[in-house]
Amino acid sequence: MASSKSILVLSALGTLVLAACPGEPEDPAERIAEARSGYSAELNGYTVDQVPLAGTEPPAIETGADADSEAVVGEGDELAEAAETESLAEVPLRQDVILDILVSRRGHDALPGITVDVSQVDAQEVEKASWKAYIDTSDLPRGPGAQMVHRLEDVDYVEGDGFFVEVRHPVPAAERGEYREFQEPTEGAG
Repeated sequence: MASSKSILVLSALGTLVLAACPGEPEDPAERIAEARSGYSAELNGYTVDQVPLAGTEPPAIETGADADSEAVVGEGDELAEAAETESLAEVPLRQDVILDILVSRRGHDALPGITVDVSQVDAQEVEKASWKAYIDTSDLPRGPGAQMVHRLEDVDYVEGDGFFVEVRHPVPAAERGEYREFQEPTEGAG
């Protein structure tokens, strides 16, 4: 028969084991927050893409005798080239930034996607803008990571600007509405 001391020791040991291995949180938002903590993001680089604004066309380039009646023979090609360069400069452009992001997952729990915080800074590293970029991670294996591409549209980019990315953890409960994974069904977590 077990003594009361050994029952007490076994009971205390059981309590310690339960405290050391807390198990999965019951709250779905807490399970998502825990799964997010296993993800990280790192910016590999970016490119700036200048895209003509929708609905805009370059002005028509005049060629032939009507373009410049005083043009000397042989100058036609140079005049057409100059007119084309001038008209391209007049086309309104939008600047998009294409981010090359390395996303990795070290945790066991997978999510179908994660929201990455993106910051744009000027040459003095003062923040100019920020975005929440949702990245599809449904096919992301556990391990060193995979390259993902995300396009930021209509960015006020100037030479010298830089970008930073991070998987923010923890996300305060009051801000979780800004992160898409907290709004989706939690089938992928687990």
